[in-house]
Amino acid sequence: MSHAPKYQRHVSRILRLGAPILVGHLGVIVVSFADNIMVAHYATDALAAASLVNNIFMLPFMLIMGFSIGLTHLVGQHSARGERELLAGVMHNGLKVNTIFALLLTAIMTVFYFFLDFLNQPPELMPLVKEYYLVVLSSLWLVGITCALRQYFDGTGQVAVPMWITIIANVQNVVFNYLLIFGAFGFPEMGLNGAGVSTLASRITMAVATLCVMAFHRRYRADFRLMAAARRSVATMKRIISSSWPIALQSGLETAYFSIAGVMLGWIGAIALASYQVVMIAGMIGFMVYESFASATCIRIAHHYGLGEYRQAGAAAHSGFAIILFFAAVASIIFLTVGHKLVSLITPDPEVIALCMLLIPPLITYQFADATQVTYCNCLRGISHVKPLSTIAFVSYMIVGIPVTYLFAFTFGGGAEGIFYSFAASLSLAGVLYFTTFIRHLRSLTAPRPSAA
Repeated sequence: MSHAPKYQRHVSRILRLGAPILVGHLGVIVVSFADNIMVAHYATDALAAASLVNNIFMLPFMLIMGFSIGLTHLVGQHSARGERELLAGVMHNGLKVNTIFALLLTAIMTVFYFFLDFLNQPPELMPLVKEYYLVVLSSLWLVGITCALRQYFDGTGQVAVPMWITIIANVQNVVFNYLLIFGAFGFPEMGLNGAGVSTLASRITMAVATLCVMAFHRRYRADFRLMAAARRSVATMKRIISSSWPIALQSGLETAYFSIAGVMLGWIGAIALASYQVVMIAGMIGFMVYESFASATCIRIAHHYGLGEYRQAGAAAHSGFAIILFFAAVASIIFLTVGHKLVSLITPDPEVIALCMLLIPPLITYQFADATQVTYCNCLRGISHVKPLSTIAFVSYMIVGIPVTYLFAFTFGGGAEGIFYSFAASLSLAGVLYFTTFIRHLRSLTAPRPSAA
C-alpha cells in the first residue's frame, strides 16, 4: 500500500509548478495583444505589415522553442539524481547547440528576406515589411539563448525565475512600444520599427537577466560555475540533438499545419481569414493553459524517470491529464457562455463577429483532443521517448490533417466551420497516438525482467 501512487500529491505539485509557467505564458499573450493594439492605433498598414512578418517568423520561433525543450527532461533527470556535473555538462553543451541552431535558422531567414517580393503581397506594404523583417530577424538568435537557459530553471523545478524575468521583459516591451512607436516624451517616432526595436530590447533583457540570475544568485551560481567550467563534449551534443530535433520537428509540423489551414481560410475570403485570426487568439489562451500544466507534468515525470520510479512517472502523467481535462472543460464553458464578449473585445467588425460565433462550437469540439495531445506529447518528453513525436505529428497533421481539412472545407462544403471541425480529427489522432505510445513504453519499463538462468 505504501508504494501505491499518491495522485493527490502529484496533482498538488503539478499545480504549483504549472502556475508560474502559466503566468509567464499569459504574459506573452497579453503583450502580444498590447503590441497589436498599439500598432493598430498607429496605422492600419503598420498592423498589416506586422501581421505578415510575425506569421512568417512563427515557424522559426516554434522550432527554436521546441528544440530547447529537448534539454528539459535531461536536466530534470540529472537534477533528480543529484548529478550536478552531468547537469552542468548538458547545459554547457546544450547552450552551444541551441545557439548554433538559432544562428542556422537566422541564416535561413536571412536568405528568405530576398524572396519576400515573391509572396504576392500588396506592394505598398513591402517597404514596411522589409524594414520590420530585418529588425525582428536581428533578435532571433537571442530567442535561442534565452530558451536554452530557461530549461535549467524548468528542469530543476525553479519555474518562478523565468516567470518573473518574462513579466519584467514584457512590461519593458509595452513601455518602449509606447515611447518608440508614437515618439512620446521626446523619443523618436519610429512607427512599426519602434515595435521591432522594443522587441529586440526586451529579448536582450531576457537573455542578460537570465544569465545574471544564474551567475550571481547564491542559489544558482555554483551550478553556473560548473557550467562555465564544463568542456565541449561531442557525445553530449549528439545526445542533446537526438533528444531535441524530434521535439522541434513535432512543434514545427503542428505550427505548419495550422498555418496551412489559415491559408485555406484565405481562399474562402477576407472575413473568414480575419475570423480565424480572432478565434485562434481565444483558442490560444486555452492552449497556453494546457501547455503550461503539461510542461509541469513533463518536469514531474522527468524527475521520477531519472530516479527509476516508473510507476510514479505514470501516476504523474495521469494526474496531469486530469488537471488539463478540467481546464479544457472550464475553457469550453467560457467559450460557450462569454464567447461573444471575448470576440467583441478583439474586433468590432459585425461580419467577423457573426462568423466567429459560428466557429465557437467547433472550437469547443477540439478542446479535449487538444488537451489530450499536448499532455501525452509532454509525457513522452518526460520519459525521454521523443523519437516517435515527429512521426506521429507528420502522420496526424500532414498525412491526415491537411487532406481532411481540405475535404471538410471544400469537398463537403463546410467552409470555415468545416476547417475548425477538422482540427478535432487531426488533434484526436495525435492524442490517441501519443497516449498509446506513452502507455506502451511505460509498460515496457515496468514489466518484470526475466531472471538470469
